[in-house]
Amino acid sequence: MIFQSFQTEGVLAASSWFKPDTVKYSGTFATGRAVYRAECLRIHEIEGYNAMVPLVREWAQAIDHVGALDHLDRIKNFMPPFVGTEEEKQALGGLSAS
Repeated sequence: MIFQSFQTEGVLAASSWFKPDTVKYSGTFATGRAVYRAECLRIHEIEGYNAMVPLVREWAQAIDHVGALDHLDRIKNFMPPFVGTEEEKQALGGLSAS
């Protein structure tokens, strides 16, 4: 299944058009931005209309952002489950917490 290959190989490995921008960003921040573009950008901006940062800001004290990605479809029942490797999840969680 496609979902399982995203979990083991990663969403970025399967999406050649979403590669980390290592010219503008470095390390896990670059990976987090690429995962965001692949999985979140169709609906959410980082800042602005339907932005990701204000939606998760309230989580900062209550739960960790990486752990929330494991249960995103249960925390917000209209959200799809996160797909990707542990590294991609860590990178996206770090981006949303920043």
